[in-house]
Amino acid sequence: MTRTRNVTALAFGAVVVVGVMLRFVTRSDLWLDEALSVNVARLPFGQIAPWLKHDGAPPLYYWLLHGWMSVFGTGDAAVRSMSGVFGVAALPLAWWCGRRVGDARTAWLALLVLAVNPFAIRYATETRMYGMEIMLVFAGILLVRRAIERPAPIRLALVALVAAALAWTHYWALGMLGAAVLVLAFAARRSTEPAVRRALFLDAVAIVVGTATLLAWLATLRYQSQHTGTPWAIAQLPPGPVATSLLEFAGGSHPEGQLLVYPMVLLAIFGAFGVAAQGWRVELDARAPTSVRWEALVGLLGLTAAATIAWLGGSGYQPRYAAIALPFFVLVVAKGIAVLDNARLRVGAVVLVVACGLVGGVRNVTENRTQAASVAAVIHDQAKPGDVVVYCPDQLAPATHRLLGRNDLREVKYPLDPVADPRVGLVDWVDYVARLNANPPELAARRAFALAGKHAVFVVTSPGYTTHDALCPAFVTDLAVLAKRRVDVAVGPDAVTFEHVGLSILPAR
Repeated sequence: MTRTRNVTALAFGAVVVVGVMLRFVTRSDLWLDEALSVNVARLPFGQIAPWLKHDGAPPLYYWLLHGWMSVFGTGDAAVRSMSGVFGVAALPLAWWCGRRVGDARTAWLALLVLAVNPFAIRYATETRMYGMEIMLVFAGILLVRRAIERPAPIRLALVALVAAALAWTHYWALGMLGAAVLVLAFAARRSTEPAVRRALFLDAVAIVVGTATLLAWLATLRYQSQHTGTPWAIAQLPPGPVATSLLEFAGGSHPEGQLLVYPMVLLAIFGAFGVAAQGWRVELDARAPTSVRWEALVGLLGLTAAATIAWLGGSGYQPRYAAIALPFFVLVVAKGIAVLDNARLRVGAVVLVVACGLVGGVRNVTENRTQAASVAAVIHDQAKPGDVVVYCPDQLAPATHRLLGRNDLREVKYPLDPVADPRVGLVDWVDYVARLNANPPELAARRAFALAGKHAVFVVTSPGYTTHDALCPAFVTDLAVLAKRRVDVAVGPDAVTFEHVGLSILPAR
């Protein structure tokens, strides 16, 4: 028995260590959002918040990244390591949350499930705010639970602080914070114990107070909602984002994700409604007061609320936005595994989760998320000083420009006027569609042709961008007609790559 426990502990520790290592390793170059995050954070500190009026996010992550880069530099590993640190910090928080919603078994399972989760691993290796969100949500769950046990002022202040941090990190967190307040208020109303009712009420107030700090950002938020939004995506009805998020938590559309999503959803149901039974049986009871029921409710309601708010506001959805719900999903799945009474069944569930998770984690190490390096290499080798590089759409500029390493070329972006742009690595979303309409392909082609003169034109382009699907092919065609020369395809977009980028070249006269 002791030998079995030792082997189990050794295997468990090895898996967690591998999970930690995977949070710092990937061969991918920075893709659009990552390169853009770095470029925003590289602005002088006082210019970050004003520039975000041209973007669509609150400033906390960019402020932190600015400070991080001032210490560790701007290399790929350096800028990603902050997310890796957040990813590792979430692991002990997951253990403590699991201990609060269950027993020691649930705690260790929560740690294990998070350690190998491919969604958590990916965003621990991206220069974006989602790894930070995951860590903050775990911290919030733990702090709320502690404040319910004893609503001391310092504990409530920490709840408010985490709520404020989430609100200032990503707008989708507002839906989760609102759901938490509603669930706490509902639980307080149902409680028959005055002390518990008071603790739940104070927790809700602390979250409201923390969230209310975003009022200082309200003018920028209002401007963003009126002038930026997500013109690159189409709003989706809430059921779509919720279902897609569950698939992403399991590993996405890759084979391991498609295999794992069904058992993980089943385990989540066991966690929310399951009651341990002998042998291979699990009894489901919608009325049973399972210890993780409130977390399941907040996670599902919060994700649905955020998706609904986005849909009503005409904003788009990306699976990474669901980072706010992952901690709740991890805890409910861990509880679902813990409910399994049969040891073989429980071990089988763990092996499946670990195996599929590690496959996704290794995939994250080996796959490149962007073709920008291939495109930049061709431009670097073939372009002559004074040649023109046109990014169509402009969203391809941050990643490619970062890798290009040339300052003797004239880089311009569609829909901006074709003049050398000192901020080619930034994307301006203000009144985006209107600016596109003011720059039809023929006009843009004339401007690019005039700018190039006798020089070559390198057009970095990609299909699949809602705003540019019709514009960019027409731009390339019009450019060829004006030049009376053929535009050659040097790099074809590879649809398998997350950010697939192509390159067309109009040779010099």
